[in-house]
Amino acid sequence: LINDDNGAGYHRLVDAHGAFAEPVNLHITPTLASAIEWAAVDPATGKPWRDGPSLNSRIGELFDDGSMLFATTFADHILPYTPDSFTASSVDLANSVLSDIYDAAPSERVFWPAERVLDETVLATISNLGFSHTVADQMRHIFLWFGRTSALGEDGYRINRTNGIDLFPLHDFASGFRFDIHDNGLNFPLRELLSRRARGGAQDQVLTLVSDWEDFGTLTQADAYERNLRWLANRPWIEIVAGAAIAAGAVDLSQPADGLGDVWGTVDRGTGLDLDRTAKDW
Repeated sequence: LINDDNGAGYHRLVDAHGAFAEPVNLHITPTLASAIEWAAVDPATGKPWRDGPSLNSRIGELFDDGSMLFATTFADHILPYTPDSFTASSVDLANSVLSDIYDAAPSERVFWPAERVLDETVLATISNLGFSHTVADQMRHIFLWFGRTSALGEDGYRINRTNGIDLFPLHDFASGFRFDIHDNGLNFPLRELLSRRARGGAQDQVLTLVSDWEDFGTLTQADAYERNLRWLANRPWIEIVAGAAIAAGAVDLSQPADGLGDVWGTVDRGTGLDLDRTAKDW
């Protein structure tokens, strides 16, 4: 999984973001991080850099360079089905283990909800844990809770403040194009989407593309991701950012840029909302 004989594997994501010096937002549970740490390489291969500890060390370097490690539970248990006290202990243990492995602490602001199961009780739990931000799918959560027009319009590309929690939209539909290529860069649907967002009235908009680690076990997808990241990194009208930097008000929105971070605006959805429970679309 980490590095196969054909050149694919988890390492390709790390290679790409390291090569182009662009941040990435990573969700890694301690169970995954520990499994990676145990992964060994046959000494006969003469390639010790392909083992798990080497990969974890390189992931840790990404966090030194501005990437974000989501806060998480220890083994991705689904929040509504356990007591909040159990969840709090799980998050504390996850913070300890991940900090030991990566020499970098998970975000203090941005929490990853397992299987993206969300409703008002989950948002309350996340808030009670001390986090200010989490994620929600554009075409599942935002569409269901606030309607098609709102989800597909500018509001679907901005932070949505819901029951006091700021939701980063995950663009689940647009993510289906993340490995498609035209002329060694993004395909036309994503180019057009980014162009529309860049020409919109608000600067504090975000497009979030989601991948599983296993996506990089397919060589054609790993190659495509690298080409698309190169295309994005070389477009000055697109800025690749870490969610934690947005949450901390560290991303410059000024036109022209003044080198200072700015607080991103939000779409205020209100408080005390009853939200139908929904999860990511399989």
